[in-house]
Amino acid sequence: CISDEQCDQLAYLTDLMREEGQREDMLGLTVYDLEFHRLICKWSGNATLLRAWDPLYSQIQRFVVRTHRNYFASVTAVADTHDPIVAALRRRDSEQVTPLIQQHIMLIWSLFAKNDSYQETL
Repeated sequence: CISDEQCDQLAYLTDLMREEGQREDMLGLTVYDLEFHRLICKWSGNATLLRAWDPLYSQIQRFVVRTHRNYFASVTAVADTHDPIVAALRRRDSEQVTPLIQQHIMLIWSLFAKNDSYQETL
């Protein structure tokens, strides 16, 4: 079960993402974004999930830095996508947290698919 302090830490990371986004610092935002996800993996208690996440970190960081500006109206919008997850975790709403995390993970892929469909019509 996640603690109030852990939720506070995730909310703080989201605030830091927003600050970096306001400065247009995509690399800084990505550091906090990936730490947010690493902590969720760590706190899940699933060692396999954490072992899978850690080696992907630098690849995901490069990917996010290069692509997110193409798919979000503003850099701070990236941070906003984390707020519903933190809110559901605070409520200890396990039935809502799982689909929210799944949607969050799949968000960028759905944006890619949408953009690819748009490119194909040109």
